[in-house]
Amino acid sequence: MTKENKSNWKCTSCLSTKGASTTFGSTSVSTPQTSRPASSKQPNLKTTPEDSNITTRKKTNNNTQNESSYVTESNLRDILKQEITAAIKSSIKELVMAELQSINQQIGSFHDAMTFFNQHFEDLKASLEEKSTHIKKLEEDNLNLKSCVNDLSTRLCLVEQQMRESNVEINGLPEKNSENLPCIITKLAKSVDCQIKDDDVLHVTRVAKLNKENPRPRTVVAKLRSTRHRDALIAAVSSYNRKNPANKLSTSHVGYDGPSSPVYVAEHLTPTNKSLHAEVRKKAKELSYKFVWVRNGRIQARKDEYSPILVIRNSSCLRKMN
Repeated sequence: MTKENKSNWKCTSCLSTKGASTTFGSTSVSTPQTSRPASSKQPNLKTTPEDSNITTRKKTNNNTQNESSYVTESNLRDILKQEITAAIKSSIKELVMAELQSINQQIGSFHDAMTFFNQHFEDLKASLEEKSTHIKKLEEDNLNLKSCVNDLSTRLCLVEQQMRESNVEINGLPEKNSENLPCIITKLAKSVDCQIKDDDVLHVTRVAKLNKENPRPRTVVAKLRSTRHRDALIAAVSSYNRKNPANKLSTSHVGYDGPSSPVYVAEHLTPTNKSLHAEVRKKAKELSYKFVWVRNGRIQARKDEYSPILVIRNSSCLRKMN
């Protein structure tokens, strides 16, 4: 703008106001406003780019400000609603935080407990696996030991039976204080027509009873010179009983006074074989077997004359009889 235009330029408010008043203390001075048309009063006024920077201020309305300073019912409701909502949110937040803190504490305790139990479970699992391995090894050792014991028992029984291979066992001879057992053996052999001399009988004795309450007399065991003498005596007794079914070998044949009772002569078996022989005889009676006998320490059975011969070596062989 030129200096002339700057001196004549007035703002829009000054141009629109008819007069301006200035108050100094209690004195008021009115200044008349010179009015002029916007287009004719300043013919030389030119519009420049700076004119576009003029800011037009609107007069504030005091009534509107006064009205907005009052609190209406709707404003009060909105304020109360906001305050109550904020208070409720704060209370709920505090309650939720307290509950969450309690839940976190409980979860922490559960986690510690689960860690403790998990550690104990792992220890028990490891111990159980170790003991299971140990038990499995012990079971294998037990099976091996059982097999070894059975083998040793069988071998021991064979050895014991071989030691008795020349012995005969005589049951049914009454006991006397002054009895001469070697003489009784020779008498028995003569009564069944068996040629056995006094020097063929190496040793004779009575053995203890397995059941002391049994009223039967103790068994007499005689050791002969050889197995041939043993087999000859047993065969002679068996032949005599077959030939004389009404007058089988008894105490009267041996020279005992009083009522006669049968006398039985058989091979001398080990206690194990005796028990097995008793089981075989019981089983044979149940299954109607006709023949059960002992030869050379081996127990044999036959259902009838046309059946095969079964050799019973132990209790598991009893299944063959079925």
